[in-house]
Amino acid sequence: MLYGLTAYIEYFRTLCATHKDQPTFIFGSSERVLRRQSVDLDYPLVWMAWPVKEVLPNGNERFTADLFFLANASNEEEEEDTALMAMYNLSDDFHKKMVADAAEGNFGYEGNAVFQPKFRFSGDNDAGYVLEAGLLFGTSGCLDDLKFPN
Repeated sequence: MLYGLTAYIEYFRTLCATHKDQPTFIFGSSERVLRRQSVDLDYPLVWMAWPVKEVLPNGNERFTADLFFLANASNEEEEEDTALMAMYNLSDDFHKKMVADAAEGNFGYEGNAVFQPKFRFSGDNDAGYVLEAGLLFGTSGCLDDLKFPN
């Protein structure tokens, strides 16, 4: 079972690196993506926003983050539709892989996912899909006595 925030981020970085399309992985705030614009972005890309962490009564941690699957589309409606469909398919691939990895016991997954289209929203004409799905990670639950010595 995977543990902690770093493992959650690295899981999605690995999915990008191992998918046949090898989308660029970017992690961080919207400013990190928007300030780079097309000059410095390789498409398609998966941008992972900072996740929310919930600690469940059983001690497990649920991490949930918006994953933006983005392609660069012109102002032509047909090209935007093509980009949206491609990014929907990529986000669906990631979701299917998450389900398969959960079945192998790498983490828990309740199966709830929201897929939402994102139409052109920046100077780059980024368009795509956003996927929100929470993964359940284990936790050691052990207090590090060195951090609270008294």
